[in-house]
Amino acid sequence: MKLLAIFIGASAVALAPATLVAQNTPAPEPAAEAEAPQSASAMGTVGSGPDRRFTGADLFDLATASDPQISPDGAQIAYVRRSNDVMSDSARSAIWLVDARTGEEKPLAGQDGNAFSPRWAPSGDRLAFVSTNGGSAQLWVRWMDGGEAVRLTGLPTSPSSMAWSPDGRSIAYTMLVKDDAPKLGAAPENKPEGAEWAEPLQIYDLLTYRADGAGYLKPGFEKIFVIPADGGAPRQLTFGPSHDGGPLSWSRDGSTIYFGANRKADWQSDPVESEIYAVDLASGGISQLTDRDGPDHSPRVSPNGSRIAYLGYDDALRAYENDDLYVMDRDGSNRRLVTGDWDFSPTGIEWASDGRAIYAQYDIAGETRVARIALDPESGSVTAELVGLFPEPGRARALFSTADFRLLRTALTHYARQTEDREELAKINALHHRLGTYVPSDG
Repeated sequence: MKLLAIFIGASAVALAPATLVAQNTPAPEPAAEAEAPQSASAMGTVGSGPDRRFTGADLFDLATASDPQISPDGAQIAYVRRSNDVMSDSARSAIWLVDARTGEEKPLAGQDGNAFSPRWAPSGDRLAFVSTNGGSAQLWVRWMDGGEAVRLTGLPTSPSSMAWSPDGRSIAYTMLVKDDAPKLGAAPENKPEGAEWAEPLQIYDLLTYRADGAGYLKPGFEKIFVIPADGGAPRQLTFGPSHDGGPLSWSRDGSTIYFGANRKADWQSDPVESEIYAVDLASGGISQLTDRDGPDHSPRVSPNGSRIAYLGYDDALRAYENDDLYVMDRDGSNRRLVTGDWDFSPTGIEWASDGRAIYAQYDIAGETRVARIALDPESGSVTAELVGLFPEPGRARALFSTADFRLLRTALTHYARQTEDREELAKINALHHRLGTYVPSDG
């Protein structure tokens, strides 16, 4: 698999001390031919020639790459390879490592159970990930020099949204803390030995109680925890009837974690709402940094720690809204809109190492691409210049600012309204799809 394909395809209360379990993960040996599961392509056919039709059996031959994570030195890329098991009719995920220079790949985790969510330590010497090796999903850390992985946690539910502290000594994560569901009566206590009774009555009192692919939602709330990176007891940082979700972002001094959540009393009736919060690790105090009507989420602290980039929009009570990119000071003041003239919804935002730009993913015409949004180097203001990458066959990539896009839209709109040539209109429509904008026309 080529390295480029990896990038393009990338579109948690435990009171007892955590258990450390060593895991050696050598490269898997090839299975015997007689024991290997057989997909449709492996079984072959006696037909007169190749069959190019896609069938349900072909699903077991598909694999996808996602969640690429570049090591701090840029030399390696960890990613999740997801494939389909013909024997269990289920998806399997494993973590693979790619040499950024040669493109050579090798398996890293996932030989014994699923493995996903790889996250590099700031020093690049360790890789945290989630694995179901041993049964349940737990947090593991692998030392890259020795090739040994240890299990850090023994959690009742799966951890997610892992984030290393800047000094590499702690890992923050979120986890579903189970809550007692409402009860109506109780079964008799004198159940005879060997008796087979019906399952107890279950009551759901949530407005949103079921989700596609997940079934009935378990009662409880997502909370933030932190655990020593070399093992120990996890510590819960947030409490109360609210979902405190990820992604999580540490302050540069490691004293604060920023997150998005809807901590209002009416959170069930306003599921879109969320704000950016900061939790102090020493005191557990929580500060609210944003306060508008609409979702604010996905905070990312700048390299020097002075600013926070985040996503959100003003809730106009419409069925769909594009997210916008914002920047504010670390105390929540001086909030500025960055992508007001951009017609895409950015995701996966990351600061450039010098703090002068923000990278973001966006979708256009079924493809996921990356944009660099340059910022004014002066800390007192944010003036964004969008640098978009729009490849055309046989041509060099062009760099466009937001002003360039406005000019192109105006010109194309004027021309489309004047011409009656259907071939020219078709060319304009193709161009506007590449630009990701809507060009009005008379038909």
